Amino acid sequence: VARQSLTAKEKILSDLKIIKQDLDEIVIEFAAIRTRKKAVFDQLNRLLPPTSEYESLYTVIDDLTRRSGLTLTNINIALNEPTRPKTQAFIGGDQPAEVAAGPYKTITLSLSVDGGNYETLRNYLTAIERSPRLFDVQSISFDGSAFRSDDSGNLGTPHFDIELTTYYLADPNAQ
Repeated sequence: VARQSLTAKEKILSDLKIIKQDLDEIVIEFAAIRTRKKAVFDQLNRLLPPTSEYESLYTVIDDLTRRSGLTLTNINIALNEPTRPKTQAFIGGDQPAEVAAGPYKTITLSLSVDGGNYETLRNYLTAIERSPRLFDVQSISFDGSAFRSDDSGNLGTPHFDIELTTYYLADPNAQ
């Protein structure tokens, strides 16, 4: 009986070795995918962090301002109430329904920066736009008199007031 079942058991053992080899390859591939996706996930966390990280906003904005050749003269950071934006979606019919797109909170940054010119301001806004953290420029204001020469022929120092909004995830269980 043992000799008769030996061939069948050797076949099962051979099949199990092939399955183990396939599983080992899958584990290696999964680890590689996980490593690649972690980089994407980390980038998303910088774009829309899970917490406000408001304590680092001054450092981020000050660094961007300095690298653009401007001087940060004032910053006001305000944490806002959570919002639940609405979006249109087709749910079981031809008519779109309004559904929540996901909870997030906003932080408003009011900046005052001095120096530079139009090109410097443009480069600064580009730097803000390319920042790893997501910023929306809400408003920009400046006094045009800084771009006109005075009686002595000197230009004043340009002053810009900029309002930005940045985002972070809200607790999905919060109402």
